[in-house]
Formats: sequence, structure tokens, C-alpha cells
Amino acid sequence: MIQFAEESVKMAVPRQVDGLEPAARYGHSFVRVHGLMVMFGGVSAEGPCTNDVHTLRVDDTGCWKWKQPRIQGKRPSSRSHHGAAVHRKTMVVYGGADTNGSVLDDIHVLEFSAAPKWSMVQQTASARMPGPRLSPTVICTDDPDVLGLLVFGGKTPGEGEDLTHHNDLFLIEVDEETQREVSDGVWSAGDGEWNLLYSAQAPFSDMALASATQHNMYVHSATTVEKKKPGHPQPLGAINEVHELTPSSLMNPSTPEKPEIVRELGNACVLSWDTISMCEGDLFTNQYFLEVSGGTVKSPYLQIYSGPNTTFHVKNLDAGTEYTFRVRASNGARLSAYSEECIFEAGDQTEEVAPTGTEFDDEQQSAEDWYEQWLEEEKKRQEDEMRERVRRAQQDKMRRAQARQMHEEILDMHVLSHNARGEEKQRNSQLHAEMWQLLQDKRGRNSDMSQGNEPTRNFGKVLQDVTDRLRELEMEEENKESLKEQMQARLDHKVAAAELVHTRFHTFKREIAMEAENSRTGKKIPERQLGEIENNEKMLDDELKTVRLRNIVLKHELARLESWLQSKEVLGEGLHLIDFEQLKIENQTLNEKIEERNEELLKLRKKNTQTVQVLTHIKEKLQFVQADNQLQKDRLADLETDLAVQRDLLAGEKKNLDTIRQDRVKLKEKSGLVDSDDLLYDFEKTKDRIGELRDELNGLQDRRKSVLQSTNQIITTQQVLSEQPGYGDMM
Repeated sequence: MIQFAEESVKMAVPRQVDGLEPAARYGHSFVRVHGLMVMFGGVSAEGPCTNDVHTLRVDDTGCWKWKQPRIQGKRPSSRSHHGAAVHRKTMVVYGGADTNGSVLDDIHVLEFSAAPKWSMVQQTASARMPGPRLSPTVICTDDPDVLGLLVFGGKTPGEGEDLTHHNDLFLIEVDEETQREVSDGVWSAGDGEWNLLYSAQAPFSDMALASATQHNMYVHSATTVEKKKPGHPQPLGAINEVHELTPSSLMNPSTPEKPEIVRELGNACVLSWDTISMCEGDLFTNQYFLEVSGGTVKSPYLQIYSGPNTTFHVKNLDAGTEYTFRVRASNGARLSAYSEECIFEAGDQTEEVAPTGTEFDDEQQSAEDWYEQWLEEEKKRQEDEMRERVRRAQQDKMRRAQARQMHEEILDMHVLSHNARGEEKQRNSQLHAEMWQLLQDKRGRNSDMSQGNEPTRNFGKVLQDVTDRLRELEMEEENKESLKEQMQARLDHKVAAAELVHTRFHTFKREIAMEAENSRTGKKIPERQLGEIENNEKMLDDELKTVRLRNIVLKHELARLESWLQSKEVLGEGLHLIDFEQLKIENQTLNEKIEERNEELLKLRKKNTQTVQVLTHIKEKLQFVQADNQLQKDRLADLETDLAVQRDLLAGEKKNLDTIRQDRVKLKEKSGLVDSDDLLYDFEKTKDRIGELRDELNGLQDRRKSVLQSTNQIITTQQVLSEQPGYGDMM
């Protein structure tokens, strides 16, 4: 077995293997079901297919144990090269080939509980099934409440002895209570999109690995050429590619809410919309389409906006024209339905009027500035709401996962306790028989068998009484649960009736407010002002509900405290005095602790001030060192430039000197100096020139030495600075 860690992969070898090992085989399935490795079917070494089930329990101590469990129900027919998947504590088997080479299409379910049981899924007549498949890839969806089976690919018999390969995908949902297939579906190219994610370089042999997440399915497949006999593939020309399928049937975005006019600006307005629900398709929503219709009856809708924002500023509308707006969402794969229509009647172009209840300065903001500011605030609010919804969804998912895990642990404990109870009952019967035998041997007389079995019958009676009491408790819990459901249904009915009355009352008030007129101006109340009043009333109603609930909770708490106080008053004044003294002692102790904490806090503040001062000093020193380092770098660059120039001059002088020496040697060989005054004069002149050149050469060498010394000093200074802490970060 290969164990994968975060940074290592190792092969685990069992220290000890117990139990009856299964026969050698191939073409079988080997899956993990809740801590057990389960093997089913396959072709044995003798030749025929098998339908036996073996389990392997892997222990952390290295002790592995094989076991062949007793399974109730009708077993599936013998098969190999089938597909197997796991859903919680259930193993699902699909397809494969039997001993005769016939390809199968049946579905069987093995449930691992206190009494494992096989059951066959009865397929509905109208279901569109994949049909007989050999070597299909079968996995279960990650929905813990629904047994969803995904069947991908596989092979079916074709003409003659050839096999036909498939790349279709079926989704089958099974009713776990009745074991009937309730729905099926196909993800075709019209409902989803395949994407190539990865293509391996090293080839693999015949395989088809798949995994499914909440939104996508990933398939790693290979193609082979089969032999004559079905079920015995010969790998050839493997294709190692990872494909991703995103089904659009799971990605329908939810319908946006009705667009709301957040501000009226005469012949313009500001529209806003939102999506409250959180379905799977909303995670990919990236665009909204806003359409408008107006001017004439049944005029067509025209798209005026498309983008990720949920607000839009509509401008340049015709005065006196009634416009209708609607919006729909898109996630790149599907479009949602249109939202409810919003109606707006454009007015004359007027200067912007400040909303009721707000005060502006003399220099008021323009409509564009207000819209930009409001748009930023709206984006921030929507992001906060989205984060809150995602956080709640994650919390709900974690709670459901914890509840499922706890439920499975309780089931495991129940199975273990049931087995332990049977063992204890058997051991108790043996102990009673031994006790009866010892009593007979001690008394030295033969008694009737019924007398010896009397303690066993008494113990069994007690167990029966306990069982009856437990059943009564279960019945009481069921009755309480049913009563709870009835009361909840009544409560829901009352709440619905109250909401209906509240809605009617709200509608009635709105109708009256719409018809109301100002006594001085004779104008009706603006729609925007009515919306603000309704929002204020809604906030007050919510606050009133919260206060009422809080009042009810406080009343119950007051009643509980009063009953508790009455029970405590029976204890007398002595206990109260003791409690008072104890509280005084505790109060004094807490005051001392508070003083200690205050002293520690003062020390920490002083230490913090000193640390800030030290950091400031270090920062100033670092800046000085950086400036000095830059100056030294500039000096070093200048010196290197001068050194290069002097080196070039020195090389030229050396070449001239070598030339003169060669000429001198040649002249000396041709003629002597004694016979020619000109040559003697030239020799003396050349000698003087050579002396001057030597003096100049010595001067250049001295200058070169000084330059080298300066360079070495600069390099030494730079090395010293590099060894100081913080020099690397500064560079």
C-alpha cells in the first residue's frame, strides 16, 4: 500500500496479515468503505469469474486482517471488469462481464451495516440507461443525501468480436429506501463543456480514473486495443489526458430581483438589482443584461447595459414617456430567466433636488459625482453581503458534515455495542452454567436443571424489562417529535396568516398614501419618499419583532430566576452571609490580580516606547550608511575609470620601449660607435631620452601603486559594510 503525505510518498508493508486471504485474481474492484477495503468479483486463477466479497482492515500498527463477511440478500452474478463506487456506507456495482463473456448492465447495492445486505436496483421502464458496459468508470456524487451514480465511458459489444468505445456520461439517482432508479440524465455537448486540463508525456496502460466535485467532473482515460475475448484488454497507444466536464444543468443562475429605482433625476434614473438566493450557478455569475422598452405599446426590448455591475445610470430619456426595465443574469454557460418588470415615467430635465431629510452645502455634488460615490458604496455593500452568504453557506456545510460524521460514528458505536452485547450474553450464560455446576459440586446433591437455570431466566427477564423500557422511551420520543411537527405546522400556518394580514395592511396603507395629497401644494407624495417611509417602517417592525422576542426570552428568564430565588431563600440567612464573605475574598483577590495586570501593562508600554526609540535610531543609522555606501560606490567607479586609462597608457609606453630596444640592438650590430660622431651624439641623445622615459615610467609605476592601494582600501571598506546586519536588505 502506498501512503501519501504532504512532502513524501512511502510504501507501507504490513507487519502481520491475519485471516483467510482471497484467491489470486484480476479484473476485480477494490474500494474503501468507511475504514474497510472491500474487494468484489474478478477472474480467479482457475479461470471462472467470482462474486465473493472480502474485506481488509488496515491497522496503524501494521496488523492487517482479511475477512469474508456474511451478507444477506441475493448476490450479483459472477463478473469481472465491472465498475464500483462508494456512497457513505454503501458500495454500488455496475456492469462488467460474466463467465460466458456476456456484458452486463445491472446495478447492485451492498449496504454495510450491522447486517450487510445485497440489493438490486430496479430500473424504471422510461429510464435512459447506458446499457451493457465493460470496464466503465463509476463514481458517486458528493451529495450525502442522494445516491447519485455517474457512469462514464466503457465498452460494449460491436460487430463480430470487436468492442465499441464510448465517451458518454450518465447521471443516475437511486432511491435508497426502495432501491429504485428514480431519475436519469445525460450530460451531452449541449448541456456541458469538456476542457482538456493536462496531457501527460509518459504513457500509462489501460486505465480510466475519474473524480467528481460539487460542480465539475474530472476524467483521466486511456484507449486500448482489445484481444478477441472480451474482458482481456491489451494496452496499446495510451492517451494520458485529464478532461474536465462542467454540467450546465447544475449551473443555472438564479433570477435577479426586480430592478429598483434608487434615485429619480427627471429624464434620468439610477437602477439597482440584486440576487438573494445562493444556488450553484451563482458562483460563476459574471454578467448582467439590462433591457428597456418604452414609447409605444408592445415595443421591443433593447439592451442598454451588459456587465458585472448591479447598478446602471440611465440617461437622456424622453420626457413624459413610460419605460419598462428588466434584467437577466449569465454565468458564461446559461442565462437566467428575466426578472420582474420595473416601470419608470421620465420627467423634464431638472436640476437635482436633495432627498428629504438630507442637507447639502451651497456647493452641491453633481449627479455624476453622486452616482460614482453611490456606486462604490453599493459595490462594497454587495461584496459584504456575498461574503456573509458564503460564510453562512460554509458554516451550514460544516454543520451538515459534522452531523453526518457524528451520525456515522453513532452507527458504528451501535454496531460495536450490539456485537459486544451478544458476546456478553453468551459469556453470561457460560458463567451461569459454571456457577450452577460449582454449586452442585459444593452441595453434593443433584438438583433439577430448572433450578440451576433460574438466575439465567431472572437476568433475561431484567434484560427484557430494560428493552421494553427503551422501546417505551423511543415511542415517547416519537410522539413528542410528531407533536413538535404538528405544533411547528400550526406555527407556520399562523406565521403565514400573520404575514398575509401584514401584507394586506401594507398594501392598504400604500394605496391610501398614493392617493394622499399635500394640503398646501396639492401634489401627491413622491414615490421615492414613500419608499423611504416604508423602509423606515420596515426597520421599525423588525426592531419591534426583535424587542418582542427579547421580551419573551427575558420573561422566561425572569420566571426561572424567581423560581431559583425562591428555592434559594429556603437556605436561610447563614448561607447568604457565608456567600457574602466568600464574594468579598474573591473580590479582593480579583482586585490584586487587576493591579498586577496594570503593572505588567505599564511595563509593556515602557518597553514599547524604548523599542520604538531604538528602531528610530537604527532607521536613521541605516539611512546614513546607505548614503555613505552610495558615495563610496561613486568614488570606486571613478577610480576604476582612471585605472583603466592609466593601464592603457602604460601598455603603450611598454610597446614603444620594446621597439626602441629592438632598434638599438639592430644599430649596434650594424656599426660601432667609435667611427661616427653623429652616432655617438645620437647615442648620447638616445641615452638621455631613455633616462627620461625611465623616470617617467617610474612615476607611472608609483602612481599605479597608489591607485591600487586606494582600490584595495575601498574594497576592504565595502567588505566591512557588507558584513554589517541589514546591509543585504539595504542593497
